[in-house]
Amino acid sequence: MADVLHLAYLPNGSFVLPIIARLQGSAKPEVRALGQKWHGSDLSRLGASLSTKITMLGLLARRLYSKLIPLAAELARHPDLGEMVKKGYAWVPSQQELPYEALLELDSFVFEFRSAYEILGKLLRAFSKDILGKPVGEQDLLKVLEARGIPTAWARELQERRKFLFHEHAPWLSYRIMRVDPLDAEPVFLAHVDADPDDLSEALPVSTPQSIYSGFDSALKELQAWALREITALE
Repeated sequence: MADVLHLAYLPNGSFVLPIIARLQGSAKPEVRALGQKWHGSDLSRLGASLSTKITMLGLLARRLYSKLIPLAAELARHPDLGEMVKKGYAWVPSQQELPYEALLELDSFVFEFRSAYEILGKLLRAFSKDILGKPVGEQDLLKVLEARGIPTAWARELQERRKFLFHEHAPWLSYRIMRVDPLDAEPVFLAHVDADPDDLSEALPVSTPQSIYSGFDSALKELQAWALREITALE
C-alpha cells in the first residue's frame, strides 16, 4: 500500500481560530471542556473546510478580475470603438479565449461562494448544537446579521444567480458603454446572447460579484462576533 503525503495548505483561519482560542482560554473549566469537543469532530472538519474555502475565495476574486482587466484595457484602446457601438457590431478581442476564461472564473466564483456559505451554516449549526447546546437555523443566523444592519440579499443572489446563469443558460460577456472617450464601461454577464443588459433578471453586472464578496466578508465578521458573544454568555 502506498503512503500518503499531505500538503500543508495553511489556509486563512481568521474566522475559526479566535473561536477555538476563546473556548480554550475561558476562565470556566466547563467552557474549556466544551472546547475539547472541537478536535476530531464535525467542528474540526467543517472549520478546516471553511478556512480553506475563505482562502480560495480571495484567489478566485483576483482570478476573475485578472481576466476582465486586460479585456477592458484592450477595449479602451480600440480605434473603432465608437463606430462599433453606434452600429451594434460585436467586438473580437485579440485574446479570444479571455471571455471564456472570464466565464469560467465567474462560474467558479459563484459556485465556491455558495459552497462556503453552506459550509459556514453547517459549522455554526454544529457549534450551536455541540457547544451552546441549542439549535440554530439559517433564518436565525440571517436575523443576527439583519439585527446588526448587515445586508443579506447577497445570500439569495448566490443561489438564484448560479441556477439561472449556469443551469438554465450559457452566460455571455458584454459591456455596458456609458461613454466612449474616455471609455466608461462596465462588464455585464448576460444570461444568454439575447438578454437585455439593463434587465437585472437577465444580467449580472460586475458590481454584483463585488457585493457578494463584501457581503460575505461582513457576514463572517459579524457571525464570528456572535459566536464569541455566545461563548461569553456561557460564562
